[in-house]
Amino acid sequence: MSKRSRPTGRERFLVSETGNVAEGLWTAGAAVSSTRVFVYGSLCSREPAHARLVGTEFLGERWTQPHYTLLHLGAYPGLLASGETRVRGELYRVSAAQLRELDFYEGHPDEFVRVSID
Repeated sequence: MSKRSRPTGRERFLVSETGNVAEGLWTAGAAVSSTRVFVYGSLCSREPAHARLVGTEFLGERWTQPHYTLLHLGAYPGLLASGETRVRGELYRVSAAQLRELDFYEGHPDEFVRVSID
């Protein structure tokens, strides 16, 4: 993954070390050799930024519990950790290096906050 210009469509993503996106929210933990990343929006398959996930392991489609609010923020969606909406996304296993690249692409921690979920 390389440095990018301003995106036309972006998403926020959630990270799950357990891979179960059906539980609650928790804060980002220490770096590990690989972690699971839940994506929605332009990083999903058949979407514009999906090529950024080349070399990762696809673990399947997942839905969150109905504890979120999905927002349209113009150029990209936003996800609030409160509400009653289930969010569809995809789960990937990524290396620590790939996670750093995704963080850079997404503008973490300035443009979004990556959070972990059980």
